[in-house]
Amino acid sequence: MQRAKVLGVALMAVFAIGAITATGASAHKFASTESPGLVIAKAEGLQSFTTPTGTVACNALAGDGAVTGLETLSQNLMVTYTECSVLIGGSWIPQASILAEYLFNADNEEARLLSAINIVVNFGTKCTITVPAQNSLKSVTYKNTGKRILVASNVSNIESSDSGATCPVKYTSNKTGKYVGNALSELSGTGTLSWS
Repeated sequence: MQRAKVLGVALMAVFAIGAITATGASAHKFASTESPGLVIAKAEGLQSFTTPTGTVACNALAGDGAVTGLETLSQNLMVTYTECSVLIGGSWIPQASILAEYLFNADNEEARLLSAINIVVNFGTKCTITVPAQNSLKSVTYKNTGKRILVASNVSNIESSDSGATCPVKYTSNKTGKYVGNALSELSGTGTLSWS
């Protein structure tokens, strides 16, 4: 009987510690005061993507994604980069808009590129820089600013390749790409978007 009582007390202590640990290990999340709703994003300064072929620089971006709950662990955004040019072969060449779809994870400073990006540069003939869909793009950090979130991207080891007769550097697959840029994300209404 005494042994059973001691075992019962020990089990209660284990469960109590487990409950405290689980409560203390809560994940970061995105919080919205409106759901359903729409997250919109815009550039906060220059967006720069460097590959072995050249550097893509864009002055503007517009993004949007559906709010799927008052608290979520991730946020999908479809982003259109505009006012872009590409430094390739020593010359800046104007570039058409570039479309990308991302999934941002609130908890671990990473994002996913959900579909491939093809950047077609008219450099004599066409040179195409391809960035395939990929996971674990790090690091992406978040900071609350008023009713918005400042998303700061400083991402390394991005995979890319190029194709075309006039590409100055020929490569089939390389993970040395780097993306640097900030964006402000907010709700399209009057509500608050935050990260915690």
